[in-house]
Amino acid sequence: MDLLYSVKFGQDEGYLVLLLEHQSTADYKMPLRVQKYVLRICEDYLTKNNNVKIPLIYPLIFYTGETKYNAPLSLYSLFNNSELAKKFLTEPIQLIETKGFTKEDIRGRYYAGLMTYFMAHIRQKDIFPYIKEVIEFITRISEQGNIEFIETILYYLTDRVDYEKVDDVFADYGTVVIPEHK
Repeated sequence: MDLLYSVKFGQDEGYLVLLLEHQSTADYKMPLRVQKYVLRICEDYLTKNNNVKIPLIYPLIFYTGETKYNAPLSLYSLFNNSELAKKFLTEPIQLIETKGFTKEDIRGRYYAGLMTYFMAHIRQKDIFPYIKEVIEFITRISEQGNIEFIETILYYLTDRVDYEKVDDVFADYGTVVIPEHK
């Protein structure tokens, strides 16, 4: 049974989440289960309260097993590198703004730069001038043998361009990749 109580943490309003577990064995995935439950509470709260700040949520587990609880209690302990997992999941999300991303921004970053470049320009009515502008980078990636990356870009572009222009996208790519990638 899961219970949710509205409580005060000093001056802050919040929720106390009680997970009353009636199982006889420890659950290795309990931290993940608790986090999913907390995130559902957060999402529900934001939906019902027009995106105002979320109150504090304090998860608490009552374990009724007959043996000592010996499974992880931290979500981060489920990761190979718990310290990096904690850092990645508690610090602000890395944001890459694509607006205004130009060919010059790609220099030295062919893979991430090229994908970001196309993300920045994908809404253009005519994508072809943008493809032609970075054709040298596509050629370099093809020469390095990474057809999977080129295929990913092709899927992205052909999913976004007008249906009647898909053949033109493939034709342009066919002129700059190495023969075995055509």
